[in-house]
Amino acid sequence: MASKLPNTTPMKKKSATKSAVDNISVSNSELKTEAAREAAELVKMHFIDDDRVLALAEPTDGERRRVAAAAAEKISTFMEQALSGSESTPLRAPVTPDATGELHELAAGFHKWTSARTEGFPKMPVEKHLYSAFRDLVLFVMHCLRGIVLEPPEGCCLLLPYSEGSEFKPVDSNESDKLDQVLVVRAWDSSVAGVAQPKYADTFAVVEVKRVEKVSFDGSSREVRDGGAVLQKARQQLVRYNRQIYEHQHNRMFTWGLTVCDSLVRACLFGPDRVLSSGDIDVATPEGRSVLICLLVNLCLCEESRRGYIPTIQQHENADGRYWTIRCNSINSSGEQEPELATFYSRGPTMAADRNFGRHTRGFPAAERLEDIDSPTLFAKVAWHYVERGPAGEQRSELL
Repeated sequence: MASKLPNTTPMKKKSATKSAVDNISVSNSELKTEAAREAAELVKMHFIDDDRVLALAEPTDGERRRVAAAAAEKISTFMEQALSGSESTPLRAPVTPDATGELHELAAGFHKWTSARTEGFPKMPVEKHLYSAFRDLVLFVMHCLRGIVLEPPEGCCLLLPYSEGSEFKPVDSNESDKLDQVLVVRAWDSSVAGVAQPKYADTFAVVEVKRVEKVSFDGSSREVRDGGAVLQKARQQLVRYNRQIYEHQHNRMFTWGLTVCDSLVRACLFGPDRVLSSGDIDVATPEGRSVLICLLVNLCLCEESRRGYIPTIQQHENADGRYWTIRCNSINSSGEQEPELATFYSRGPTMAADRNFGRHTRGFPAAERLEDIDSPTLFAKVAWHYVERGPAGEQRSELL
């Protein structure tokens, strides 16, 4: 016989009626409305305009900085030459003859974007065409960069865009939203081409594209919207999509993102408590194109940590699937931290950092040997923490 516990009420059995389900259900439109409201609040609270953010993409090593600056200057020259000449104009870019022809084709692909509002191209391309224009400009830079830097420093990469000129849903996305463009990390020796099926798991940065001048489907009417409001909308969507990068990449310390509003590009760095946003980079001017090229080159040649990755947490894959290696100190039986870094193995965190702001706490069940990865006996915690003694005095790295 069941007895009633003090200060509790016995639960009454109810049938699962349709009306009961209807009362607690939430429609997709309501979920999107709430997500948009939350994103608007986050943008209002966390975005800070600061042009110094561009310097945070520069390599810290002096030789890397020199190589990146020289490469960016050369690429800017090649791009201006390609935009001002005809397809028969020989480019002095250090690429193969076949690639030279491709550079002309790529330049033609972003010419209308970078020449918008000039005498020859008075109208900005429609939003869909901006997706492919951004793609072609990035591929132009990557082709030239590979031809210029023949001996890249360790840890360099290529940043490649989505291959198609249309919205898409990343194959590992857990939401219905579609992205405009992305930059995906690829090895330096990879083929310079658009990525056919991008995943959040290897996305370096989300690129949100907006048209300030709204055009009807048939092109019969045009409406110039408030540029500031359009930028805020782009930032809100960037915030929503950026969260999934943290959710899928367990070694991200911070992330980058880009907004494109007509010809104006802004770089955004997502930190644990704020987003630093650059001022307008106008690709309709040679100066703006040079700044964007420099940013892309720096992000390819800089140290991995400058791109936002935690260098002591690495993703790997073998026949049994994806796994992670974590290098950190362990705590011995006496409760003291061991001085030497050791490598531990994990299938992934039981606690993921699935939000843009906060300590980004992740918890990894881990093993000391790869063959024991499915029987973890340790737990590694990764999180931002408040520095109390200055960066030099804070060396926390431990595994329990």
